[in-house]
Amino acid sequence: MTNHMRRTKIIATVGPASNDAKTLKQLISEGVDVFRFNLSHGTHPQHKKTLTAIRKISKELNTDVGILFDLTGQKLRIGKMKKPVEIKRGQEITLTKNKVIGTSSRISVNHNYLVKELSKGDKVLIDEGRIELKVKRKRPGELLCTVKQGGVLSSDKGINVTAPLSVKPLTKKDREDIKFAIENKVDWLALSFVRHKSDMASLKTFIKRNKAHCAVMAKIEKKEAVANIDEIIEASDGIMIARGDLGVEMPVEDVPLIQKTIIEKCMQKGKAVVTATQMLESMINNRRPTRAEVNDIANAIFDQSDAVMLSAETAAGKYPVAAVKTMAKVAGKTESAIDYAWMLRDKEAWVSADITDAISFASCELVRDLDATLLVTSTQSGATAARVAAYRPPAPILAATPDKRVLNRLKLIFGVVPCLIDPSKNINDMLAKAKQAAKQSSLVRKNDKIVITAGALVNVVGTTNLIKVETID
Repeated sequence: MTNHMRRTKIIATVGPASNDAKTLKQLISEGVDVFRFNLSHGTHPQHKKTLTAIRKISKELNTDVGILFDLTGQKLRIGKMKKPVEIKRGQEITLTKNKVIGTSSRISVNHNYLVKELSKGDKVLIDEGRIELKVKRKRPGELLCTVKQGGVLSSDKGINVTAPLSVKPLTKKDREDIKFAIENKVDWLALSFVRHKSDMASLKTFIKRNKAHCAVMAKIEKKEAVANIDEIIEASDGIMIARGDLGVEMPVEDVPLIQKTIIEKCMQKGKAVVTATQMLESMINNRRPTRAEVNDIANAIFDQSDAVMLSAETAAGKYPVAAVKTMAKVAGKTESAIDYAWMLRDKEAWVSADITDAISFASCELVRDLDATLLVTSTQSGATAARVAAYRPPAPILAATPDKRVLNRLKLIFGVVPCLIDPSKNINDMLAKAKQAAKQSSLVRKNDKIVITAGALVNVVGTTNLIKVETID
């Protein structure tokens, strides 16, 4: 590992193509930092089996891997169809709240409020926008729609609407899944279809009520979420830019600018940000990516995402290991062209009057000015490591923590190499442990300079207030 080690983290979704021990071992070896479990698919026993295998393999490989559970949320879908049918532009079709076997003229929807709250003129998009309907008029329990864009319709396809709906953030299934996640000490929980900060508050309250601690991530895939992005970032530990549904609900040409804006806002607030969806879509069926996909990954890294994510590519694709290998190669090559030291100057305006924030930025400046090899943060909650990472320092960040849960959460954070240390007795003991952790990390060599941040009140959250420079002996 060198000063140019890959800093952008890789999240891979597990599924039928990747949940066997051999493939999981290869994926970890090729650079997966976090595994995502899509709870829209599979059962708790299936997820438990895969989770156990991941933890066993990571222990065998003497490495740490983060776990992210992606909650299903209030996904709108059509009901079951007797068979795939073609609906044509200009024809009429009825959406009903009643459970019926769908035909070319009448289909059911899975949530009553969709029929109740949409009005004449509202747009209904089905199957990622491939089919477009416009509400013509309402009838009791039904919407009569005109087909504006036709296509082949089959069972359980997703629905997107641009009109705001009064949707509860957590379903009954979500609550059961959260309890399952808590029981299995999952590191991150991602909430789907977030619209307001209150959605994240509901998730946090439920976690707290179950006497647990878990980092929470808001998935940005709704028009309302983009409008309320500042309050959602404030209420979350991380953000996932889920460009699939987002690209259906928003004009597709707006998505790249939304992506850039959200990434910068997250960095300013010291919150993790993940760029997701269709990054290597062609590799579901092909061993080589398209040139456009490679450029998409590179742009997400030039934007300074904490992590880039693979979905169906690793969950159901033919080449899950090759997809991760490609992602790692592109990330490493792109990062080698980024001058993080120069870009640090642009972030000075972000620094607040908060002591931890000021110390974090100052430590990054010291790394740059001294050409230090490593920045070491002694962190109790992981907050200082995340804040330092937000400034994207020109050296790796070794996060020394006595908390295993914090260690795994930090696997998702840009540039952070987390390591476990024993609790410190006093400040001198803490600094000694931080230096020793650096020596044992293989990230430094003799005579290298390292910058250490810590708090004079040891083992107390939120007390980072000092910087020390050391030379490796």
